Amino acid sequence: MELRRLLDCLEASRLSLHWWLSFFTWLVVIGVVSETVFVIWEYCDDMHAFQRGIILPPWKPSRVKFALEIVGVALVAIGVAGELNLESRIATVETKLEDANDRHTVSLQFALRESLPRTLLGYRTIDPFAFDNALRNKPRGSVEVLVNFSDVDAHGFGVDLLSALSRAGWDASSINGLPPETRTLWKTTIVRCHPWDMAYHSEPRTAVEAFLEALRVGTEEKGHGVMIWMEQDSKLPDDRCVVEVHPPTPKAQQVNNK
Repeated sequence: MELRRLLDCLEASRLSLHWWLSFFTWLVVIGVVSETVFVIWEYCDDMHAFQRGIILPPWKPSRVKFALEIVGVALVAIGVAGELNLESRIATVETKLEDANDRHTVSLQFALRESLPRTLLGYRTIDPFAFDNALRNKPRGSVEVLVNFSDVDAHGFGVDLLSALSRAGWDASSINGLPPETRTLWKTTIVRCHPWDMAYHSEPRTAVEAFLEALRVGTEEKGHGVMIWMEQDSKLPDDRCVVEVHPPTPKAQQVNNK
């Protein structure tokens, strides 16, 4: 509701600034037209004196004409200054409005995600029961979840994974953000952890192997739409993993929606 009010206020401000921009533009138009009139007036006076062919003493300057010329010049100056000021303010408001619209769109998408099953929307998801059963009575560790908050699918899967880990008693209390520009070509879900035994499927011995097995079991069912890319990192201890959740590629989205 607060975001909706913010959008309404920004839109009202934008319309008001555009009205004032039009007002100052018309001041410039009126000033330029008046200056054009005075130029034609001066030309007609000079032409009339030329056709008369008699040199006469100069006429007394017209105060009214002088005042009108000053008004015309002032209108142009005020109009241009107002336009310059308003254009920068309008740009600022429109940037804020665009950002608020993006946040509003994301909030609507999240509301839709919460009201419908994730698999129905083609989003990545995890089976919490299979995941929890795979971690039961296994070594525990910690997982750092990094997601792209600007993507509904990535954010939602990160939250689901975090909840599943917390229920299993793992240390996974928060989600950190990936830079929005961080993208991968095909790797949409990356798990980095300590080198593991390739035979961990039969009997995981470390927390890393238990997590990998649980992740495989919790996402392998048809309809969960998760492609896991595992990378070994010897710098990480054997009880800690880092999961990066990136936005899905167009091809991955097509596969998930089928």
